Amino acid sequence: MKKMMMSFCIATLMLAACSNEEEKRNRGAIKEKEQPVQHKETAQQGKESQGQKEWTSLPEYEEIMKHIHDQEYIFETVTDNENKRILLLANKNGEKQYKTVFIKQDNRLKVIKINGGGQVFNGRIS
Repeated sequence: MKKMMMSFCIATLMLAACSNEEEKRNRGAIKEKEQPVQHKETAQQGKESQGQKEWTSLPEYEEIMKHIHDQEYIFETVTDNENKRILLLANKNGEKQYKTVFIKQDNRLKVIKINGGGQVFNGRIS
């Protein structure tokens, strides 16, 4: 009788230990933790693909366009904090052509041609 009871306990213990019920619960917890990470990646992609409308709303946009010969450029934000905004402008091939520095407190804009052209504009904008 003891052998039978001992066999039954061991069999029950083995079956319970081999159950994958706990694994299913862990998978659910892992998926819940992964979702915010995926959401952050989506937010970054959205930030990187800013539309032309956002660039045109910048106070320095019109002045920049006056000095870069109205060609089509890809804008990239290098720095944008409470003091200054630095943008890089690249042509369709991805080659960086201009760098702009906008000092927010003074409304001062500098436009610099990167490939040997030097400073194109340095002044206050209204």
